[in-house]
Formats: sequence, C-alpha cells, structure tokens
Amino acid sequence: MRRAGRQGNPNTVRRLVPAMLVAIACQGASGADDVVDPRIQTASVFDGVHLQWFKDQEQAWKDDPNRAVVQGPYIITGTGQVAQASVRLPVAPDDRSTGIKGIIRVEPVPSEDGSGTPGDPWTRLGSIVVLDDMGQPVELIRFVTGFGGTSTYEADLTAFAPLLSGERTFRATLSSFSQPGWKLWFELVYYPDTAGARRPHMVQALFMEPEIEAGSGLIRKRVRIPRGLSRPRIRLISTGHGSQKGDEFISRTHVLRVDGQEVLRFRPWSEHGAGVRGLNPWSGRLIIDGREIWASDFDRSGWAPGLMVQPLVAPMPELGPGTHVIELEILGLQAPPPGAPGNFWSVSACILADQPWPAPRGSDLQDALESP
Repeated sequence: MRRAGRQGNPNTVRRLVPAMLVAIACQGASGADDVVDPRIQTASVFDGVHLQWFKDQEQAWKDDPNRAVVQGPYIITGTGQVAQASVRLPVAPDDRSTGIKGIIRVEPVPSEDGSGTPGDPWTRLGSIVVLDDMGQPVELIRFVTGFGGTSTYEADLTAFAPLLSGERTFRATLSSFSQPGWKLWFELVYYPDTAGARRPHMVQALFMEPEIEAGSGLIRKRVRIPRGLSRPRIRLISTGHGSQKGDEFISRTHVLRVDGQEVLRFRPWSEHGAGVRGLNPWSGRLIIDGREIWASDFDRSGWAPGLMVQPLVAPMPELGPGTHVIELEILGLQAPPPGAPGNFWSVSACILADQPWPAPRGSDLQDALESP
C-alpha cells in the first residue's frame, strides 16, 4: 500500500492488488453483472478422485509396492490413499507476472449402509505435491480434513510458478483408513499481472519425510544454489501426530541449520478453539464443568481439523551461490508407550528464489519505490 499523500500510476497499484481481489471486476454503478477477466485460466488437476483404504487388499499392496489401479484418468497407489495425475498446464509468461492460486475441496463419501453418515468421520492428513524436473516431490499444500465434514482450502502458489506450467505430474494423498473414504478436487487458477514484486524463478526440493519418529529426528541434504538469484528462502511444513498423549498435542523444538550454523528454531503450534466447529460436524463432544467441549477445539502441533496447514517461510541470505548442507533436527522425540499409536512428525521443505529485478540507475529497487 502506498503512503498517504503520494501519487502513483493507478495501473501500477492495480497490478499489486492480490489475485483474489482482481479476479472479478467490481460491479459498476449501472448495476451490470460482474465481468470475469477473460485472461484468467483454470486447470483442473483432480476432479472428484476417490481416495480410500482398500483394507481387504492390503496384503496384496504390501506384497507388490508397485501395485496400482486405474480410476478414470488417475492412477491409484498406496493401498488406495494416493492418486496421481499428469496434466498440461498453461504456459508461463516470460515476465513471471502471473499469480497462481490452488483450491482443494474434500468431502466424505456417505456410508454404504444408507444411514447418511459419513463413511469416514475422522480427521485425515492430506497433501498435494507436484513432481519437479528430476521427479522429486515438492509439497504445495497440506491440509487436515474435519471430523466427517466437507472443507475447502485455498493457497497462494505464486512462488511455485516455475513448476506450475507445461506438462506436470501431481499426487494427492489422503490418509483415510476407512471405506468408502473421501472425494477430492484440486484446481489451479492463473491470474495475470498479480505476482506483485515477486519474480518466481527457482523451486528446489529439499525434504519430504512423511514420518519422522524417535531415533530419526535429524535429516540432512546437500544442495547447490546457482548464481543470479534473489530472495532465497526456505518454505517448511511440519505437523505432529500421535496418540492422545503424543505429539499431536505436544509440540517439539525444530532446529534448522545451514552449513552447521543454526538459522532458525521454532515449535509448530495451532490454536483455533471453537472457531473450527462448523467444519467438524462429527467431532466428539463432552460436557466438562458445565461447558461442552469438542475434540476439534483442542490446540495441536501445527494443524487444526478442517483447515489448511500454514507453511513457515524464512528468508535465507545464508544460501548464496555454491554448495550448502541444510539440516533439520526435531529435538526430544519419544517413542509412544507400548500399545499406543505411533508418534511421528510429517515434514516437507523446499527452497524458493526469485529472479532479481534490474535496479534503477543509482539506487536499488526498494529504495526507488520508497522515495517520495
């Protein structure tokens, strides 16, 4: 936003408005219908794909890790919990000016007994990843279903523009252990001239660890950063899961290091209270001291039932050109008591960077924008 009293080119200001605000032109004083920008493009990746747990076929899937079934245009793996799709996306503009939004919708499939209840009334961890040019998965969105409720998740994916054009392969995962499970939709929407000051240029896969348990809390990777980049940063998603007394409700300290130097220390945590009850119609409920408490009310390790997981994005000036070793250590991981569900953390991370702007003569870009 420009400071009061400054004059600027209104076209420039308009281009800086977030994508969701410029997608539809405001209704005019004449009362005419809303006009949709004809340049907006939408790409459907998953259209109601059915994800569930093939319990009766579990041994066959274990015996053959490459086992897959075809569901229309999708390939289903992972005992029915993973869907893969290859799609052709819009061509990226040379000026890297397009904003991109990802939209997911999940809804439980009704129980087959005709009762109208959801076939899976529990919270389930879900994810959308895209494969990079080397076939490495990069997580775009992580979410958790509500207790038997329908949810919609929206995310700004502009920074991933280098991986969201042309022919791409996506995977959707939903960790349902029920039948008939859930249906999932995912689409990408491309909004011209809404990237603002960003010029997305590089996305490099870093970590993809679905289950980090006690004894394996340190992960490490060597990366190479090319020259000619600006604004290097790490985007990290970490959520804790486990039993009632486990890491679903007990956060753990995460330590990020670059070349042996600690650059970040944090504990993933999410507090939403009763604000998510509308997304959790089948949540357990209990009266305590005269107050009704829902299972969805409780704070958790980086996630909430029915919501998208918010990634942590940290600037990393330490990632200059050359080779670096990046480590993430989760401190204090403990094995669960005998007979209790396993404790684990699900972690993904990638490196993002932009193409530098050509600086105005005699000053850098930000100084030029801030000058009166």
